[in-house]
Amino acid sequence: MDIAHLIHHPEQLNEETLYELRKLVAVSPCFQAARLLFLKNLFLLHDSSFDQELRRAALYLPNRRLLFNMVHAGDYEIQPATHTITPRPTATTVEADRTSSLIDSFLNQTPAQSPQHRVRVDPSADYMTYLLQAREGTPTPTAPTVGHSRTTALIDTFIGQKQERIVLDNNAQGPESLLPPDADSVQPEESCFTETLARIYIKQGRYERALEIITKLNLNNPKKSIYFADQIRFLHKLIVNNKHKS
Repeated sequence: MDIAHLIHHPEQLNEETLYELRKLVAVSPCFQAARLLFLKNLFLLHDSSFDQELRRAALYLPNRRLLFNMVHAGDYEIQPATHTITPRPTATTVEADRTSSLIDSFLNQTPAQSPQHRVRVDPSADYMTYLLQAREGTPTPTAPTVGHSRTTALIDTFIGQKQERIVLDNNAQGPESLLPPDADSVQPEESCFTETLARIYIKQGRYERALEIITKLNLNNPKKSIYFADQIRFLHKLIVNNKHKS
């Protein structure tokens, strides 16, 4: 029986090796390697005499740590730590996240206006629809049209209109003319409404259209030029960034 081989391959211990090791320990009780293998063999086979032989081996082995490691080493194995490698974000992903963050921050800004003024979007939109339909001579529809196409058409018409007098038809009800507002006569509700249109364009990614609206508001509201100047600079950055991405 090769003691050195069994020390490196304890899985080969069986009933036959137990018998040989028992005889060897009986002849040479101070043979530490043989006694450790004998105890290991008893432990693997769940032999009933293991506890008795363990106490006896403690008298012959000066280093009892070997006995502990042989019996309980498997219960105290340290599992290697698994490191999860997180992929580093690419430059495109970082730039897209930064652009989205800037847009959300811009849209969450609160314009500098008095608290008593409230934004009334729907009445203004209906009034603009009435003026445009009266100018074109088309009857007012009784049922609402598609919201997205109507809003887009109103925005395009508002941006593209020139500074001129709007004359209504004789049969249309309402004011006969509408002059462009002066700088001092612009109402806060109108300013808020047009700024809302600019925000819609920003959400759609149409930054050039939004820039036209904000620029027009800046010209008509000199008292809020600092506020609109910041928005104009922001939109310029978005336009340049969008061109680089494309």
